[in-house]
Amino acid sequence: MDFSKIPVKIFRGRDPRCFFIFRLATVLTLFCLQSCTKAERQEDLSLYIDPTIGNVSRFLVPTYPTFHLPNQMLRMIPQKKDYISDEVEAFPLQVAAHRDKGLFRMKVATGSKSENAVEKKMYMDHDLEIMHPWHYSTYLIEDDICLSFTPGKKSAMFKIDFPAGTDKHILIQGSDDLRGHSAPESVFRLVDKIRYKTRGLNSVTREMQVFVFAKLTDPGGRAVRGARVDWNRDRFSIQLHEDAPSSILVKYAVSYISLEQAEYNFQKELAGKSFESQIQAGKQAWKEALSQIKVQGGSFAQKRSFYTALYRTFERMVDINEYGHYYSGYDGMVHESDRPFYVDDWIWDTYLAAHPLRTIMDPEMENDMLNSYILMYEQSGWMPTFPQVHGNHMCMNAYHSSAIFIDAYRKGLRDYDVQKAYEGIRKNLMEGTFIPWRQGTPRRPIDDFYHQHGFFPALGPGQKETEAQMDGFEKRQAVAVSLGISFDFWALSELAAELGKMKDQEEFALEAIAYKQLWHPEH
Repeated sequence: MDFSKIPVKIFRGRDPRCFFIFRLATVLTLFCLQSCTKAERQEDLSLYIDPTIGNVSRFLVPTYPTFHLPNQMLRMIPQKKDYISDEVEAFPLQVAAHRDKGLFRMKVATGSKSENAVEKKMYMDHDLEIMHPWHYSTYLIEDDICLSFTPGKKSAMFKIDFPAGTDKHILIQGSDDLRGHSAPESVFRLVDKIRYKTRGLNSVTREMQVFVFAKLTDPGGRAVRGARVDWNRDRFSIQLHEDAPSSILVKYAVSYISLEQAEYNFQKELAGKSFESQIQAGKQAWKEALSQIKVQGGSFAQKRSFYTALYRTFERMVDINEYGHYYSGYDGMVHESDRPFYVDDWIWDTYLAAHPLRTIMDPEMENDMLNSYILMYEQSGWMPTFPQVHGNHMCMNAYHSSAIFIDAYRKGLRDYDVQKAYEGIRKNLMEGTFIPWRQGTPRRPIDDFYHQHGFFPALGPGQKETEAQMDGFEKRQAVAVSLGISFDFWALSELAAELGKMKDQEEFALEAIAYKQLWHPEH
């Protein structure tokens, strides 16, 4: 490579070896994987994970390069217009739900603080990224900053390497002003909110708080002194003079319960931890997760595809139990429990493969996830379909949570209240509406039509919508909804048979073949 063609700005104020470190990390990873023995590769299956796979899509929404521990609450995804963009809008401290842009959006900069720092983009180069689920690092070209990240369960660390001899700025958006909390200058506490508006005529805005406890330290764990902290509406700014350490750690923990709990999570997970030790602990967690499946044969590329796909299955669901209690967006209360409480599932997608895979790979975790569904039903009154941290998300159609219970039950997974699960699934199908994006609300006349005739009525060409609750974008989806509900009634009828509810089984088995009504013999 001809380094003379690289803009001088890349090396301004920095040892050129910074550039080589990024390139060398990628090259060595590929070299080791392809040159070491089969036994050696199997010992570190984590090196097959490539988070860059699957992030570009021209249809629907792609996957994202998510940095997190397996099925854990703390996640980070660099916020950009799309993956291929080199303009980073922010590095969020927390991503609460898959596809969300994130909370506590952080930016870093050097030099004199600019008034338009909030709108300013940070420019990176994809060739200068290190991307592992347990460790992300990038180089911000215009400000000559190396920024790295490593996650814990409810905590994480950012390592920001500023150029020497310049003022340093860390800006975090989306936080409330907490100046009333007395604390050392190297400690800060933030509060943000998750807001979600339900769909329908009687829509409701849900709101929950998210808390952060953080410390600024140098790599050796010593508190950073001399920081100037400014608040401006929802913007939290930290300014460090040029004589401050060039390398800064932002160590923090997140809680959905309280600031006190965030501080407890911090002490529980980060006390005495260095950035490097956090990376090693994260890598070990991924090695253990992936070692549940060891493949034989196949090329390097095939193994990379396989283990990257397996890595994706650990992004959801996530455990939000914070060491003995959790906040539930389904009733707005804090519950005591030593059992994991999982949220963030898109059941319309995951019932087909992710949940069945987990019944084999980690039955205990799947039991806990099924138990979480039941708890969400008890707390909200409806069995969720797209359970998010803030409550059930009205998305897609049908009630495929029925499928994950019959699949798990028949495989011997019983560590949950199956009678309560049956009750919730039955209520969804018999008392809920099937209108697209309106799940969990009481039946409408158009649902009565389905129960009477066995199919969901479509509109004729040019006919205007008569149902006020129907989603204008998704529309009726008459065939898709009818097919989906028939499948769900089949799953419910099978579960009824397993539980000895034979009258229900006969009734729902007839509902299960209602899809045949879609066929019009004259057309």
